[in-house]
Amino acid sequence: MIRLVHVGAALRNRQIELMIDTIRYCDQRYHLFFVLLPYYRDPRYIHYLQLYAQKVAQGRISFLEPTMPDQIVHRIASFDMGLYLLKPTSYNHSIALPNKLFQFLHAGLAVCIGPTPGMAAFVKEWQFGIVAPSFDPKIVAATLNQLDTKEIERMRQAARTVAVRFSAATEMEKVVNLCHQLLEQKSKIREC
Repeated sequence: MIRLVHVGAALRNRQIELMIDTIRYCDQRYHLFFVLLPYYRDPRYIHYLQLYAQKVAQGRISFLEPTMPDQIVHRIASFDMGLYLLKPTSYNHSIALPNKLFQFLHAGLAVCIGPTPGMAAFVKEWQFGIVAPSFDPKIVAATLNQLDTKEIERMRQAARTVAVRFSAATEMEKVVNLCHQLLEQKSKIREC
């Protein structure tokens, strides 16, 4: 079994149904787990999603207990791939590099995303996942179905390597260096 995971808020505008429909068309080896956040929960929407998942992909989609944001990376590290389909319906969505992408990365997961420009460029550059050419669930499923376990493991290894580059420690070092540069410039200006 290849274990896909999606982490996030259960908001209607996120079109979570797209991911459920994707599993409908995936090979039987795929199973999708939803780890939803404890806030922004719409119980009626979650209930609808559970019923819909039973209808179109019975036994292949699970809804796990909510997880607090600081526990997500640890919680999802045992999965194989992160799945996120975010249609670029606004400029913000188009350029988005959402938290969940970096949570997948730091959990050492390969990813499968749709062709959202910002995320697609990032995933292609660092080669830790695949970008479906469309948001159509049949096409996303076909993209997943072409993978084998060796390719998924190669992408997972790439994720673990890339995670070091995009860690809080690395980014904080950049901030500290920038602050030192600014202080040096300020000191030089005072000397003038």
